[in-house]
Amino acid sequence: MAENSNGSEFLVPVGSLGFSVMVYSSTALLTVALFALRRNVSAFGNAELGGPRPYKIASSIFLLFLWVVYVFLSSLQTYGYIGDVF
Repeated sequence: MAENSNGSEFLVPVGSLGFSVMVYSSTALLTVALFALRRNVSAFGNAELGGPRPYKIASSIFLLFLWVVYVFLSSLQTYGYIGDVF
């Protein structure tokens, strides 16, 4: 898609949005799975963000890891190390 502005074209790459949505959806599903696990397994204290301290810390580290994975994969795709998937 090309738009004209001040006599020059602005090009938008087509494939980057699909990859970003795929990575975001994957990490979101893992987050929902973690919350379901924390709510339904009594070892976690039956709470999404409460419960015993070791499980809260482990859940926080896992969620931070998912965020880092999202930023890392999006950066790799933006800089061209990962090709257009779609």
